[in-house]
Order: sequence, then structure tokens, then C-alpha cells
Amino acid sequence: MGLYHTVCYKIEDLFVKVLSKKENQHITKEKVIKYRMGKEEFRQQRKLEKGKKKAERNGIQA
Repeated sequence: MGLYHTVCYKIEDLFVKVLSKKENQHITKEKVIKYRMGKEEFRQQRKLEKGKKKAERNGIQA
């Protein structure tokens, strides 16, 4: 994971901690992890689609 994502996650964790003081920390942390995993899956899927499109364009041009 890049430095940018690491910094963003640290800041995000801080905001979640501050905003959810009165809520159950374990449940909140699970929600954050689930959200991040879904976001990462979407990012990976988008990369695959871009790779396929790029391969198709290169195949057509060759």
C-alpha cells in the first residue's frame, strides 16, 4: 500500500475514533474494515477492466 493510502487511513481512523466515542468501538472498527475492503475490491476490479480494455486496444492496433 502506498504512503498516500497509509496517511489517509490514519487520518480516517482518527476521525472515526473522535466521531464515534459513544458507540461500540469494535462494531465501528468492523464497519470501517468492511468499507475499506469493499473499496479495495472495487479498485482492483476497475484495474482489471482497464487492463482488459488496454489489451484489446493494443491487440487491435497491432
